[in-house]
Amino acid sequence: MTGWEAWRQDDNGNRYRIGVFDDRVAALARTLELESGTPHKQLYWVSGPPGPTVPDRAAARDRGVAAAREAGCAAARYRSALVLVGKTVAGPPELDLDTVAAVFVAAARVATPTGEVSAGKASAGEGCAGEGCAAEWLARATAAWSGAAPVSRGEFAQLTGPDQSGLAD
Repeated sequence: MTGWEAWRQDDNGNRYRIGVFDDRVAALARTLELESGTPHKQLYWVSGPPGPTVPDRAAARDRGVAAAREAGCAAARYRSALVLVGKTVAGPPELDLDTVAAVFVAAARVATPTGEVSAGKASAGEGCAGEGCAAEWLARATAAWSGAAPVSRGEFAQLTGPDQSGLAD
């Protein structure tokens, strides 16, 4: 096996490989996208080389900002998607940095479905600027993040909590 594989197990126990990725964050993001959809009994996981691939919090933030900028989605819509995708990683008191980056990337994809980009309903990175832009909001919201420590549940909750300052459409 080269790279990381994303897998799904259905409620009958059948296992299917749903993709092969060069990057662990991309594989995790794909599984998070699928898990954040309609509730079901599917199980998703990623297999591949051991160890994290995102070296520090700044790199996790940068992956999310790049994905949000590419998607061109509004901050309010991105934040709603971040809440939805974030629910799929509920449980552990800390999130490793690969998972944090994957949540950020998956939220950008969930906030701007592919069909909307191709139909011209989303800008796919064009015209995303200022306070209403998801990329700018995420950069501001995580500006103080530094170091290589995992992200605590409390820190993550601050991104998805009720404070929506700066989330204009």
